Amino acid sequence: MGWLIEAAPRTAEVANLTADAKAQAKEAGYDEVLFHAVSWAQFPATVKYQFKTGNGAFDVTYLVGEHWSPNNRGFDIIIEDEVVEPLYVTPGKDEIDIKTYEAIEVTDGTLDFNFAGNGDTGKGDLNAMFSALEAVASAATSVDPKAKLTTTWGALKTNRK
Repeated sequence: MGWLIEAAPRTAEVANLTADAKAQAKEAGYDEVLFHAVSWAQFPATVKYQFKTGNGAFDVTYLVGEHWSPNNRGFDIIIEDEVVEPLYVTPGKDEIDIKTYEAIEVTDGTLDFNFAGNGDTGKGDLNAMFSALEAVASAATSVDPKAKLTTTWGALKTNRK
């Protein structure tokens, strides 16, 4: 797997999480450092990101740490041109969120992500963002199900369990 971006996103980093957030990351099997940095776009721009996955079905996980606009950042999470999480609102200050979308079908060899601010959330901050994205071949895809790709803007991390 590889990745592509349409334009370099803005990035920021805060190495601070609540004890509950650290425990949540650990319980889910993620290094807490994944939630320190974010890639974001200033509204009305959107965050666009792509993984070169090849064709197949993938379980996709969106990971975010909120440090600047707790419970006040609203946007849509769009994967493969489908709004999988409309009116998403990020968690509280120095908290994290982990959302998994199963069996996302890729037919053109590239898994497309788009995060777009949405005023219908009623929130004041429409700057969409993510901390990390993960794509794992679904059981229906004939790829090693232990193959796991997790990325932040700054680095790619391969994690096999």
